[in-house]
Amino acid sequence: MRLHKGITVVAGCLLATSVVAEELNNMPMNVGASLRYAAMDGDRQYQGSDYDDGLLGGLSFGMDPWEEIGLRLRAEYADMDVEDGKDDDGMWYAADALFYFNEKKHYIITGLDYIDLDDSNTAVHLGIGGRHFFNDAVAMSAELIAHQGIDESFTDFTVGVGLAYYFGTQAAVEPTAAPEVAPEPEPEPVVVVAPKDSDGDGVYDADDQCADTPASYAVDERGCTLYKDEVVSKTLLVNFDNNKADVKDEYLPEIEELAEFMNQYPQLTVTIEGHTSSAGAADYNQQLSEKRAKAVATELVERYSVPASRVSTVGYGETKPLSTENSREAAAANRRIVATLTVVEKKEIER
Repeated sequence: MRLHKGITVVAGCLLATSVVAEELNNMPMNVGASLRYAAMDGDRQYQGSDYDDGLLGGLSFGMDPWEEIGLRLRAEYADMDVEDGKDDDGMWYAADALFYFNEKKHYIITGLDYIDLDDSNTAVHLGIGGRHFFNDAVAMSAELIAHQGIDESFTDFTVGVGLAYYFGTQAAVEPTAAPEVAPEPEPEPVVVVAPKDSDGDGVYDADDQCADTPASYAVDERGCTLYKDEVVSKTLLVNFDNNKADVKDEYLPEIEELAEFMNQYPQLTVTIEGHTSSAGAADYNQQLSEKRAKAVATELVERYSVPASRVSTVGYGETKPLSTENSREAAAANRRIVATLTVVEKKEIER
């Protein structure tokens, strides 16, 4: 009975379309079909069991009486699943108002529902939808709607797709023939001389304040190379035999590398720190650490020609050990000099 009722309502709407179309042939209208999935409120029941979900399928008729507002009637057959293996069916009627907010492709939906299942309920609904037009007459839509009961407290949700056919738009008006106008003479062609970028850095010569910049370097708006700060460091570590201050030959290449680093950056000076293990008297270790620092300084100055004014020494004796363990390995590690140089260098930024 309910299915017959729904089909009769929809058929009446479609039959009336031809009459309405004749009277309102300048108003955009549409007929369509839809398929929806319904997620029912868990508190809603049918014969003592909770509703689960279901499918809705039906027809619709709509019109756009205003530029930003559309009206639509829907009648959909509902086939609902119920827990404990039961099911229920009926009709779901709706009257919608569509509020378009971007050239009628997306819209807000609101309106009223009459849900004729085991019990009849009324509800208000609110949702959002979108349309894709395949051409001027056919469009597909997708919608998500929340339904809030009026006579009973429940919240159902439906989501679905639809297909609609649009008709009744205003007939095209024959354009009035424009009076013939004698063509204007073609203007003389204007020769445009392209601005030059001689060094290929992306800045035209008229604005380039740094000519011949390599094309591989990034430049600023004046055509000058951009730089970044890069930290460069060099560390020297020389170990000594027990109770000795003689520099062993195996460390000469590392001392030479430090000298080359200082020659590369003449603004740098170096302080060589001397250290000892804890064996022996503290006063003696202090003197020994100073001798070790001066021995390495002598190699830098006399063997590798680093100016003496750029080299200084300091002895820390046994006060700054690398390791406090009581072992031969720890003592060997503590018998040392250390020198560390750090400089900030500007490097070109590559494109």
